[in-house]
Amino acid sequence: MKKILMLLSGILIAGVSFIGCKKDSDDEKANQFMVADTTISIATFQLEYWGLSNGVQEFYLDFLTPDLLYSADALVGEKGSLIYFEFESDDATGIPTGEYDINILKTTGGSAFSSGSYCLDWITGVGGDWGSVSSGTLSVTRDGNNYEISFNGKGSDDEIITLYFKGTCTFSDFSGSGDTKSTRSNR
Repeated sequence: MKKILMLLSGILIAGVSFIGCKKDSDDEKANQFMVADTTISIATFQLEYWGLSNGVQEFYLDFLTPDLLYSADALVGEKGSLIYFEFESDDATGIPTGEYDINILKTTGGSAFSSGSYCLDWITGVGGDWGSVSSGTLSVTRDGNNYEISFNGKGSDDEIITLYFKGTCTFSDFSGSGDTKSTRSNR
């Protein structure tokens, strides 16, 4: 009887010991976007603010690899990959929490995501091949300057596009730069 009791106690202790051994990283998603079968790690989320236009605050949400960043008039960095979304918001401080389906026919007022583009092979001075987002849903959870953002959709060639980012944004105010938002598109 003692042997059976000791054996059962040993099995119980071993079972309890293994329960706490799960990797913590299994639950965390990587900051990345995927176009078709190409996965790109995101190093930076840059939120570009372009000011008030037609009653809404205009933004670009840029997700960039380590060596890229947007300035008011150019994409800065040697080479890399990026995806961005154009967004109109009632809030000048950032993107409100919510679910946003692409709305190519822009509306005045309210918050909406109106377009998106990506480039997987940007080289400064050369450019790259750009693709467009044609449909999908952008999900945003915001707490101050901290964001959790996901996107599920398709590109203009029917390719699957996904994105996940959780972290802080770099806020860039280009509203007083003298440039217009139209000079920023696909530089």
